[in-house]
Amino acid sequence: MIIDEKNTLKGAATADKEKIRHKVTQQEIKDAVLYDLDPTQCIPWKFHDRDPAWLTEKSCSDLINAIKKMGQLHPILVREIKNDPHHNYEIIYGVRRWFSCLQIPNQRIHARITNADDKTCLILMHAENANSKDITEFEKACSFYQQMTSGVFKNQYEMAEMMGISQGLVSRMINSAKLFDYPWIKTLFLNKLEIKIKPAHKLVTLLKNKSIEPIIKERALEIANRIKKGENFSAKEILESLISSGKSIKSPFKKNQNVFPITENQHIYCKRDSSGKVTFILNNIDNVLSREVLLKALEKVIDEFIFIKH
Repeated sequence: MIIDEKNTLKGAATADKEKIRHKVTQQEIKDAVLYDLDPTQCIPWKFHDRDPAWLTEKSCSDLINAIKKMGQLHPILVREIKNDPHHNYEIIYGVRRWFSCLQIPNQRIHARITNADDKTCLILMHAENANSKDITEFEKACSFYQQMTSGVFKNQYEMAEMMGISQGLVSRMINSAKLFDYPWIKTLFLNKLEIKIKPAHKLVTLLKNKSIEPIIKERALEIANRIKKGENFSAKEILESLISSGKSIKSPFKKNQNVFPITENQHIYCKRDSSGKVTFILNNIDNVLSREVLLKALEKVIDEFIFIKH
């Protein structure tokens, strides 16, 4: 692997400047004028990381009662919307506070207004919600995945740098969120709140093996049918059942090897010995496999095997 030291340093310097700019933006928001807005004129923005399951009178009852008694203690952050006939502002963070205010007749909502771009707003939202106990890891993972696919961040490295977290964590979270790329799995869960990152990541990794996917799908459909008949399953039980169905397939490879499919009959095996040495073994590789496909597969393997698993 060739590392372009000059461009790497340049990228690091750019990231440092971006961090400084975002710190300045955070201070500007703290110092900004506080407005009382009509909550009906606000709407959550496209990147908000709240599952609809949080936005019910029951789940917000404590917050609703607190606002009724003591008022809204912490302001939300909004940004003006253009060309929306029904709303004037989009909510960057504070969606539960906004929903709670909506449930109280004639309640105004305290807000600060920003004109920051999407990237800055994402970082501000992450900073606000980073230590929130009522946002699950999987909700954050889905938000990260949406942000990455939208093109706001150039790559996972930039996202990790700007969010102040490790690239391995970003990769693991984004990979976990891909669980909902499979509609037949997504329908098994009423909401994201009970889903844990670790089993979601395990299941997505198993699903990448095209020979295993049909087995897992069969189990998912079986669970779906049982749910229709009135049986109840926790998210943990569903994930464990799907993972066990995928692991039930006997692998011809040793336990300390990891198998990554390129095509249905071609795989890359990765092995790490006790000294930390990593070996990549390519099986059944012939001239039919293009150089482009192989390089792309190797890049993916390195990302997952090096940065996620270890």
